[in-house]
Amino acid sequence: MKLFFQADSFRTVSFDLDGVLVQRPITIASWYDFVVETVIDYARLDREEAVRFLASHGIDGNGKQSQGSLTLAMIELGFSREAWNKFKTDSFDYGKYFLPNPDLVESVQRLKSISDVIVVSNNTHGAVRRSLDATGFPKDTFSYIAAYEPNTGHTSEVDKYAPYLSASGRSFKDVVALGDKFDNDIAPVLNQGGSGILVEDYSETVGICDMLCRKLRGEASSGGIYKREDAPF
Repeated sequence: MKLFFQADSFRTVSFDLDGVLVQRPITIASWYDFVVETVIDYARLDREEAVRFLASHGIDGNGKQSQGSLTLAMIELGFSREAWNKFKTDSFDYGKYFLPNPDLVESVQRLKSISDVIVVSNNTHGAVRRSLDATGFPKDTFSYIAAYEPNTGHTSEVDKYAPYLSASGRSFKDVVALGDKFDNDIAPVLNQGGSGILVEDYSETVGICDMLCRKLRGEASSGGIYKREDAPF
């Protein structure tokens, strides 16, 4: 993990979904299996043709590499953006692929007892909720979930926080963002005066939550390891 703290205190911890609360390689691999079957059924292709079609859009199910836009691929097949978002939310069996993670749930619950915890994601709200359910999070764990809404489309990372900050009376200086992509998850919050933690492996999340609990209780110091100037931009 890499830590970028710009304030001595915080009141809100923001979690990205994939790679932080849900294991990204499992997510992409299971997604890929689901999508291959969807392409076979919807486009009436055989498996080899479906795999070749997805590969032409940069989608191969490799969880260690960035993937192309699945939505654009499905639009090419004839789905509207709204129809595809509804189809994947309604049809994908999250419980089949995501195993409960009681250690992670417990660590986030401990953090929740002394701080707000929220989710900020590019997935649809339904996909986020089902992923959290399958991982074992009670429905009241997160006080706010920012997700893709078909009616409004994608918004900037900064705009995703706006309703929460307005309702809570907090600012970005109160936020620590946890994410596995610096440019997308961390940099926007740092640029607004907040702090961030780059999660380099899914297994780090439990320890990060415990470290944040200790910091909020005054048991951990920022020391010299939380340096804004270390940010890669």
